Amino acid sequence: MINEKVFTLTELEGFLFGLAITPDLISINEWMPMIFGEDTYVFESEILFKSLIESYNAYSDAFHKDTLL
Repeated sequence: MINEKVFTLTELEGFLFGLAITPDLISINEWMPMIFGEDTYVFESEILFKSLIESYNAYSDAFHKDTLL
């Protein structure tokens, strides 16, 4: 299944922000298909994958440090 709705950058940031503030940790395997619309996805660029994970981690770290704005 391919996701016909593509997240804008603002929507993606909001999605990652929402993940970061949830009380329970949500596995990457649960939220990644929500972005890409598939259960399996292949990143053509390792940079894209790292950037996505780094963004999520930055939001999560800021939330846990009580500095998330």
